[in-house]
Amino acid sequence: MKLLQYMGLTLVPAIFYWIFGMVYAIYIIPMLVFDSKFMMEKSHYAGYLFLMCYDVGVQAHFLVTVNRFCAVFMPMVYRSLFSAKLTKLVVFTSFLISFTTLTIFFQYLPCRCYYSEEDLSFIFNGYPICWDYDAIDAIKLTLMRVTNNGSRSLSQNDRIETPYFNATVAEIQRHASVLNVNFWKTSDAPTTINGYQLNSGEILTAQLGGLHANENIFKDADKFNPDRFLENEKLLHQLIPFGIGKRSCVGENLARSNLYLMFGNLLLRYDIKPHKKLPSTADQLPYTSAKIPDRSVNLEFVRI
Repeated sequence: MKLLQYMGLTLVPAIFYWIFGMVYAIYIIPMLVFDSKFMMEKSHYAGYLFLMCYDVGVQAHFLVTVNRFCAVFMPMVYRSLFSAKLTKLVVFTSFLISFTTLTIFFQYLPCRCYYSEEDLSFIFNGYPICWDYDAIDAIKLTLMRVTNNGSRSLSQNDRIETPYFNATVAEIQRHASVLNVNFWKTSDAPTTINGYQLNSGEILTAQLGGLHANENIFKDADKFNPDRFLENEKLLHQLIPFGIGKRSCVGENLARSNLYLMFGNLLLRYDIKPHKKLPSTADQLPYTSAKIPDRSVNLEFVRI
């Protein structure tokens, strides 16, 4: 019985290391020989599998060590600790922990193990983002992945693969639309809007900043949270930085494209850091005609 349980534990890392080696050979050899760009761009999926096999193998080795320790120094309780049922449960739990951890940290968060052309091997993005999630680091890792480690510039075709970056641009516009009002309009007859009586000839406009700070629509509106647009895609319809209706900005599509490319390629090519401590924005109200900083903000652009 002891031998069977020990063999079962040692078989687990052997199987996963075998999978690791086979996938590595099948995947990396064609990349090196044929220089397949498609396989390089999708290398983070293979990296995910490599990390899974490695993690399960390490945990299985730990269990083997515990098994041998108990067999030598705790023979009286060894049989109950490593029964057939309990051993299977422990192995399954080990696999479940590895799968859950890696799926959360290396798939849903943009921490990747991917192929590096410089190293001719798979490398792990061991950035602090894996433990301290930061918007800029998250975006940088995603942009590096979709542009094959920055070997090309970001293009409009990449938009579908950068949902978090898209949400971040939307959140920037929600917080800081440069033009904070729609076109001015003049009422041509007396009317009532939401209980307010307006006379003929009065000038009207929409305060976009006020709409974007509405707590009934954007929960915790004062916080910078791009995830709100990923959790509820309908919020994008409530975001109107270019106005709405017949008098909305005619260059909206061009502006959105340029914002995506400008912000994306800046983050791809530069590390952007505050030169000094950033000023507080807590006292800035959304109810202004234009959002222009009332103080200087010194930023440092470091070429990557």
